[in-house]
Amino acid sequence: MSNLNSKIKISVIGIEGQAKRHINTIKNTKSLILKNVYHPEKTKVISYPNLPITNKLDDCLESDGIILASPTNYHYTQLNELKNFPGYILLEKPASDNEDEINNLLNLPESLKKRILVNFNFQLNPVAKKILQILENGLIGEQISFIFETNHGGTFKKSWDNSWRTNQYSNSIYTVGIHYLHWLVCKLSLNISNVNTFSIQDKIDSGVINISFKENIFGTILTSYSSALKINISITGTDGYILYDGNNLSLYHPRNTFDKDGNFNFPPLKEQFNIPWKSAYNESIEKSFNLFVNHIYRKKLFPVENFENDVKIFNQLI
Repeated sequence: MSNLNSKIKISVIGIEGQAKRHINTIKNTKSLILKNVYHPEKTKVISYPNLPITNKLDDCLESDGIILASPTNYHYTQLNELKNFPGYILLEKPASDNEDEINNLLNLPESLKKRILVNFNFQLNPVAKKILQILENGLIGEQISFIFETNHGGTFKKSWDNSWRTNQYSNSIYTVGIHYLHWLVCKLSLNISNVNTFSIQDKIDSGVINISFKENIFGTILTSYSSALKINISITGTDGYILYDGNNLSLYHPRNTFDKDGNFNFPPLKEQFNIPWKSAYNESIEKSFNLFVNHIYRKKLFPVENFENDVKIFNQLI
């Protein structure tokens, strides 16, 4: 393991998608060394001559930290192979999409759980943080309902058909929608009373999660990989509401806003924050990555309950 004044060695399991983002971040950070990039196919070693690619997972053990960013269905097997790794692991969400595997992960030794960060980066997104601040300040009263909708047209890319995303639990609600479910449960501390899902794949890869909570809050999470880029977040309370359109986050209140005849009128726009989605997303990725690296530097452990909550959240969708 590196000491506090030396460069941190990080290996990445995976080479495309989120793994590619992590690889680029490591290469562009002077205090880090990209030790190894693991991919099981030998052909990848030839295809990426400028990367330290290996098809031997054990080579990654020579690192201070490992980023596990392979397709979800490989996570459990690869994490088991890393059981004796003494360093830190950044595990891309979801940890697993299999109920038996999830239960087994929950039984991992605490010493390992404390060194794993599951990458639910939406909780570090400035949009999420601003919404949380508004809710905690009670500016829209008691929460009633919510809508999270995020879409893009990934299925129309030529590379989509042969990618891992055609697997059963690679639908957009399981890879994107789960971010919002996790945030509602783990950051807002809401308790689920009922969940139902509907999803379709192929060229119309879309889905919906309908949720009700014991706190008498309900809502919908809509996601699609087969539509135009769209970001829509709406949270309604007893005294106002929050709207986010991918560029501006707007706060409207109070409820008791009347026209000249004494009828309810639309509440005024009280505050508006310009937070473009692309920059907000990139910031959340950066903050999550930095959180992981800082724990390695400081040899600081993650709370066990964070790992357990992050792992078992997927059970709500099975």
